[in-house]
Amino acid sequence: MGTYYQRCKTCVMDTTDPQIKFYDDGTCSHCKHALKYASHNTQRHSLSDILSFFNHKRIESYANSEYDVLIGLSGGIDSSWLLHLLSKSNLRLYVHHVDTGWNSPEAVTNIYGICDKLKLNLASHVVNWNTMRRLQQAFFYSGVINQDIPQDIAIFTSQVQACLKNSIRFIASGANNTTESILPSSWGHHWHDQANLYAIHKWLWNSSPLQFPYCRFSDIVNYRLNTHKDFSTVNILDLIPYDKKKAVDLLVKEYGYKCYPHKHGESLWTLYYQSVYLPSVFGIDKRKAHLSNLVINQDMSRDEALRKLREPVLDTEQLIELCNLVAIKLSIPLEHALSPGEYVIRVEHDKYCRSKSMIDKFTYEYYSSKPEVRGELATEFIKSYESLVMSMVVGFVESSKVSVDYGG
Repeated sequence: MGTYYQRCKTCVMDTTDPQIKFYDDGTCSHCKHALKYASHNTQRHSLSDILSFFNHKRIESYANSEYDVLIGLSGGIDSSWLLHLLSKSNLRLYVHHVDTGWNSPEAVTNIYGICDKLKLNLASHVVNWNTMRRLQQAFFYSGVINQDIPQDIAIFTSQVQACLKNSIRFIASGANNTTESILPSSWGHHWHDQANLYAIHKWLWNSSPLQFPYCRFSDIVNYRLNTHKDFSTVNILDLIPYDKKKAVDLLVKEYGYKCYPHKHGESLWTLYYQSVYLPSVFGIDKRKAHLSNLVINQDMSRDEALRKLREPVLDTEQLIELCNLVAIKLSIPLEHALSPGEYVIRVEHDKYCRSKSMIDKFTYEYYSSKPEVRGELATEFIKSYESLVMSMVVGFVESSKVSVDYGG
C-alpha cells in the first residue's frame, strides 16, 4: 500500500486493493460496480417466472433423468434459502453436498436440518481427506493468495460429475452478485486454475495428487461461458428479489437454522483463510468487501461497517481454537497456523505454472470473435490448456505406472 492511503466515502473499500479507482466525489469503482446489482436498484423476475422456465425446459430434459435441477447445498444462507424456494415447486431436486473435511458443526446441523424438514434426500460426496490435506499443506506454504482453490475445484468437479452421471440439465447456484459483487481481482486468483493446483502440489510433494477430483477443462470452459451441451448453471438469486435479512429470519423460524458469527462460517477452512491467513500473509481484511456490499445494499450503515472493522475478526479464544484445529488437521505446527505471515513468504500465483493469462486471453478472444468461429476457437483452446496440464503429470503417471482418467 506504500505511503498513499484512501478509503471510499460511500463504502469501506480502500487502497489495500491496488486496483481501486476513486472519483471526484470520493466514491470508488467498487461502489459503481455494486450498485448495478444492489437489491434495491435492480429489475428482477418473479420466482414464478424462473419456475416456469425450468418446467418448460423439463420437456426437453433427458428421457432417463430422474431430476430437473441440481442444487449445491453448503449450509450457507444463500444455498439454504435457494433450496427453500425451489422446494415449494414441483421440480425434481438433486440436493448435492461436497464434504471437503472442513464443515463447521453449524453447517452440518443446517444441511441435515433443512433436508430432513423438507424430506429431501441428500447426495453427499466426501473428498479423500489425505489428498485434500496434502494439497492444502502445499497451498499453505506456497504463499499464494487464493487458498480456497482446492476446495473450489473439488466442489465444482463433484457437481459436474453428478450432472453428467444423472443426466441433470441445470445447476441452480446460490452464488449471487447481490451480496458478493464486491470482490477485488487483486485479492484472489481464478478458482478453476487446475494447472496452478498441479504445480503447487508438485512444488511441495514432487508428485501429482492423483486421487483428487479433477474435471475436464472443457467442462470448466463451457461452464464459464454457459455453453455446455449437457447442463447449464443458473444463478437464481441474481434473477429474483433477494432480501438476505428476511431469508435468515425465515430459515431460523422454519428450519431452526443456526446462524454463523462470520461470513462463510460454514467452512472452517475458508473462515481461517479469510480471518487469519489473508491478514497475516497479505495484509488483507476481506471483511471490507463483505461489509461494503451490505452498505451498498442498505443493509448496514457505513458507520456500523467501520465499527465492525475496528473489532478483531476473532476473539482470542476463537482464534486459538480455530488455529489449533487447522494445525491438527493439516499436521503443521500450531505457531505456523497462528502466525502464517512469519513462516510463509507471499508470492504471486505466477511463480508456479498457471493458466490465468491463458483463460483471460481466451475469454476476451471468444467474446470478440464472430459466433461462427467460436466453436473452433474453444476447441483449440481446450486442447492447448489440457496439453499444458497433462505435461505436468505425465512423468509422474509413467513413473508410478498408474492409469489416470483426467476426466475425473
